Amino acid sequence: MGLKEEMSNGFWSEEDDDHLRKLALSGLSLVAIAAQLKRSKSAVRVRAIKLDVAIARDRNPMQNPINTSAGKSEIGLRAKK
Repeated sequence: MGLKEEMSNGFWSEEDDDHLRKLALSGLSLVAIAAQLKRSKSAVRVRAIKLDVAIARDRNPMQNPINTSAGKSEIGLRAKK
């Protein structure tokens, strides 16, 4: 079965909206919600905005590392003199 066959019909029912709200409240990412609803990330994002539902962001490992307590000298960086 191809991706198009697995995708929803494009219309959002009240049940779909409720399911989106519950998944978002559980803290799932956009990717996980889209997979469970069998919809594209874009479709879920647009519907969440329309419903004023916040979806957890995936953490980008290239931005804001979790351990920010390490000083520059601890990670091998030195300030210029």
